[in-house]
Amino acid sequence: MFYSVYFIVGVIVRVTIASLTIEVNTMNIETSPFNAYSIFTNDENNSSFQIPEFQREYSWGQKNWETFFNDLMEFKEGYFIGSMIFVKTNNKKTDLSFQVIDGQQRLVTISILLLALYTVLKKETKQTNSLEEIISALFRIESKRKWTPRLLLQTLNNEDYQALLSEHISEWSSKHSVPSNAGNRKIYKAYNYFCKAIQSNKDRGAYKLLSILKKIQIVAIVVKSYPDASVLFSSLNTRGIPLTTIDLIKNSLFSNSKNTPALIKDWDKLINLLDIGDSYQIQERFFRQNYNAFKTEAKAFLVKSEATKQSTLPSEATRANIFKIYDVLFKVDTTLNWCLKNAVKYSNLLKANTGKKNIDRLIEQLNFIEGSPSHTLLLYLYCKQDSLALSDPDLENICKNLNHFFIRRHLTDKPATRTLDNFFAEQISQIEKQNLRGSKVKRYIVKSLESVAASDEEFEKALEGNLYKTRKLARYVLANLYPEGKELDFWQKEKNKKNQLEFKWTIEHVMPQTLSDVWKKESFPGLNEETIKQQHALYVHKLGNLTLSGYNAELNNERFIEKRDKKDCDTGIFIGYKNGIQLNQSLKNQKTWNIDQIKKRTTKLCELAKKSFAIK
Repeated sequence: MFYSVYFIVGVIVRVTIASLTIEVNTMNIETSPFNAYSIFTNDENNSSFQIPEFQREYSWGQKNWETFFNDLMEFKEGYFIGSMIFVKTNNKKTDLSFQVIDGQQRLVTISILLLALYTVLKKETKQTNSLEEIISALFRIESKRKWTPRLLLQTLNNEDYQALLSEHISEWSSKHSVPSNAGNRKIYKAYNYFCKAIQSNKDRGAYKLLSILKKIQIVAIVVKSYPDASVLFSSLNTRGIPLTTIDLIKNSLFSNSKNTPALIKDWDKLINLLDIGDSYQIQERFFRQNYNAFKTEAKAFLVKSEATKQSTLPSEATRANIFKIYDVLFKVDTTLNWCLKNAVKYSNLLKANTGKKNIDRLIEQLNFIEGSPSHTLLLYLYCKQDSLALSDPDLENICKNLNHFFIRRHLTDKPATRTLDNFFAEQISQIEKQNLRGSKVKRYIVKSLESVAASDEEFEKALEGNLYKTRKLARYVLANLYPEGKELDFWQKEKNKKNQLEFKWTIEHVMPQTLSDVWKKESFPGLNEETIKQQHALYVHKLGNLTLSGYNAELNNERFIEKRDKKDCDTGIFIGYKNGIQLNQSLKNQKTWNIDQIKKRTTKLCELAKKSFAIK
């Protein structure tokens, strides 16, 4: 099968497809060596291109722009920017329309670069031919008054893009106001970057760069349907930002459905629920954990649909097979609603916002110490709490024991990280297999945690080491050693000078990390400098030398007795080690602080930690 494909987006490219064979279901696409065609004012097909709403937003950043621009500047012959995949959306001989399945990042970037070139050239030259070429590349011109941008982006990107065109190409009669905060988004930032890059590159000016753009090479692959495009979509993204599992899952969803507008709305809701922190990692983890928590339900979906009756699903979702799982599941119309319903609950877990104060407090701390592998189990329990007859106190006890399990695991590396996903998924399988309800669910989970958790001896050995190297874990241990941590709220946050939330209570080294001469004299009498340095390095980060303080800056590097007796200047209240908290009981009557005292306090707090973080 042979294709001669003409298209424009920023550049007009002519590609003859002939010798390289790519399998797309039953269709063969053959392609031969090709050359990109120069930009010219009116191509015979007058093509236009649309980025589908389900595609990701424009996401190239400065590193991508720099690489692309520098590659152009070093161009000699045949600069190849990879393959692009299009679905032809009409069968006209002229006014061809295509949807861009892969290649949108490059096409949008080239179009923005052309607009930047237009802006610079308009200021630098009186030659109108180049300006007219760019306008013809950026617009379909049907008459003096009827110009249509050749490239149509997704809604928000398109508002920014058309506002940019309207702002800098005065000949275009259609006026678009600049959307709020457009200057902070990628479309405008890319334009500003390229304008500066062109102006600062005096050796190869704007006109030379335009001539380079006319020679860009690509492979254009045109298919007739979304399923065909989907096959290629996962393998031919050679120059853009690599496709993620979430991109592939999304593409599978839309290629399996005819009701695209409704799906876009629901998909956006789902993704927005998971737009927290490192959003891609969270989104990918949700799809894995959602399946592992409810695979019984997922497998039941298959028999309800003719399209999936013969399909099978694996026993566990992993990073390697998650796309294949949802590629099957999204053939069932109800799957997205099922995911969306569970994503609401999952988002509540991520935000520690279940509406139950004590449980939320424990979930917040579990998230803080990175107990995310247990979200599979928690999502299941949270969604099924009523049907499992699981009381709030029992759920609270499970959350508390999960905290204790993970503080032991993270300090000892036992059990191994690679086993955790399967471990929590297996707990769900056993709850269902044994038909456990009420307190039996709690007892089974606690017993399972206890059976694989680090022993007291292993936990104690880890606690006796350099606890401060894992500051999150050190903070968690200090904040939860005594019941008072709950009453004093060691987890309270307040805004700093940069208006960022941070913990009010922070880790304080009793013997400071940097020793003054006074500290050396009082804590290491008679020892030489090298011995002091060695002993200090060995013990300064031990549990026995750490506490929590709401006045870390005020205590700073002062002598021990001054830190111990420190008072607030305004209120006269003790803010040093005589502040009355149990964590400081063994400090308040000491006159000096040395290595022997650090050892004794470490031993005492380790014994307390084994009890405070017992799994029971």
